[in-house]
Amino acid sequence: MRAMWKVTVCIFVVAILMVPISSMKNEMSGNDVGITKQSEENHISQKTTHLQFSKPYIMESNGYSSLDIEGANAKICHSGNPALPVYTTSLSFPLGTKIIDISCDIKEIKSMNLSEKVMPAPRPIIAGKNAEYKMDTVYDSNEFFPDNWFSYFRGGGLDENGHKTFVTIKVYPARYSPVSNTIHYAENIDLKIKYIEGEESCKGNDGYDMVIITPSEFSDELQPLIEHKNKFGVSTVLKTTEDIYAEYDGVDQAEKIKYFIKDAIEQWGIKYILLVGSIDKLPMRESAVQCSVFSFKYVLTDLYYADIYDANGSFCSWDSNHNEKFGEFIWDWSNDTIDYIDSVDLYPDVGIGRLPCSNSKEVQVMVDKIITYESQSYGKEWFKRLILMGGDTFPTVWEPEGEAVTEYVEQVMPDFESVKLWTSLNTFNPFSINQEISSGAGFVSYSGHGFEYGIATSPPYKERRIYYLTPYLLILSNGYKLPVIFFDACLTTSLDFSVLGKNLPCFAWFAVKKPDGGAIATIGSSRMAYGGYAGNPLGGGSCRMNANFFDAYEPGITLSQMLMEAQNAYLNDVWKDCLTLEEFNLLGDPSLKIGGYP
Repeated sequence: MRAMWKVTVCIFVVAILMVPISSMKNEMSGNDVGITKQSEENHISQKTTHLQFSKPYIMESNGYSSLDIEGANAKICHSGNPALPVYTTSLSFPLGTKIIDISCDIKEIKSMNLSEKVMPAPRPIIAGKNAEYKMDTVYDSNEFFPDNWFSYFRGGGLDENGHKTFVTIKVYPARYSPVSNTIHYAENIDLKIKYIEGEESCKGNDGYDMVIITPSEFSDELQPLIEHKNKFGVSTVLKTTEDIYAEYDGVDQAEKIKYFIKDAIEQWGIKYILLVGSIDKLPMRESAVQCSVFSFKYVLTDLYYADIYDANGSFCSWDSNHNEKFGEFIWDWSNDTIDYIDSVDLYPDVGIGRLPCSNSKEVQVMVDKIITYESQSYGKEWFKRLILMGGDTFPTVWEPEGEAVTEYVEQVMPDFESVKLWTSLNTFNPFSINQEISSGAGFVSYSGHGFEYGIATSPPYKERRIYYLTPYLLILSNGYKLPVIFFDACLTTSLDFSVLGKNLPCFAWFAVKKPDGGAIATIGSSRMAYGGYAGNPLGGGSCRMNANFFDAYEPGITLSQMLMEAQNAYLNDVWKDCLTLEEFNLLGDPSLKIGGYP
């Protein structure tokens, strides 16, 4: 039996966050710094948190020093930088709260000399790339790294109590001077936050819970779903794309839709947005995310529609430089640099999901599946089954990552009967997969490689891959015993998949739209993904999103609530990873009651 897994948070610290508060203007509006008006001073509040840390524990291995500090809950994982301990915390305030000042009061700074250099953080794990440890240029400096005792960023999003301004703070109890090979550390730090509390500006009149946005050609087929949702207390209205394009201004159709969603939140109190239509009928934002290790030119994402507000409560356009390229972000693998060209918030402000139907028949199939699932699944024995699929995703890097990740999922879902389809057990194969899914399951967690047309992973420490491809889905016979499937993999939700100029359904959508069986919903990546870090697949990337999604489960939760909690946790605990957060899309009903209604 493997030892129980515990998620170790890896913080991908980018240079833009590692500066004093006074120079962090790109993350804050000018109004947040140096507020001196007497009327505002009277409303300044302060929170003080005392943090206590142990003296660093030093372990030497393979020519490096490794630091651990009790009280820290993470480690810096910016590739090539010293992997120092960090304490991360996230606070929420009413949307629009102004942060006046954040400071760390250090009681006493102590020094310690090391005999070996601090181990650098490894690169993320990517298929075909070496996840080696490599020292960055910071090791040539005599200055202390990080250059401050803390850093922070803000965002505007949604939690169970409404629309919020989130403030995520990283405190570094130890700082390192590489040339002198010395660390400075503090055992007692007072974290102080001064702020002016905002007032939520996006409260609607609770007129509706969900808006279905769709071309008018699908309006009739969606009426039974609207009636069903209203029957179960999810007040639902339909808005056609034609009406939105006629009523709203924007640089393109996607921006017009986003402005309508903003109005729907503020006027109606909308919680969910269901997009119905393939990307040629209802546009999906092409976000200009560039990663030097991947060849794609943009990421397809519906998170654009969910991320309505920034930390100030203002509209988040994703085009802050107004060049009509949205979400510009560059991750240069060769230099380990990150550049946020556009100001993107990434915290979702509304639950978003898409049924990328290309014709009326597919809409009818999905309406029938959703109504039947929510009406008949509650209390069924099959729902309590959890199928775990994985193997050795990167045989030359570490032990079987896919099995480690899905084992973690098993631990956070103790009320479910787990079924392991692992390569180490010789149970990951098309026959076993079809047999187990056909028996019914509430959830499927898969961790491994993915393609537009299937999934694949390897036996332990072997390069050979075992495939499960789109045609195998035709054999599934689970009827209405439909799981929610998380594909921790590349490309499974590539809705622009085509062969020889002909558009084809991607693997994740084929599983959902299958008339007799398949899935009720899938979450997967529209582009290439990375699988965590060497020695810690749960440290970031697609593996961490998989873990976060199942961490969020509780009885009675809705599908988009699980995904939003996963996205918020990733932002708060890991890093502002535009690639991972944007490429994972929900193909399904965001208001879906997991396990059905009583």
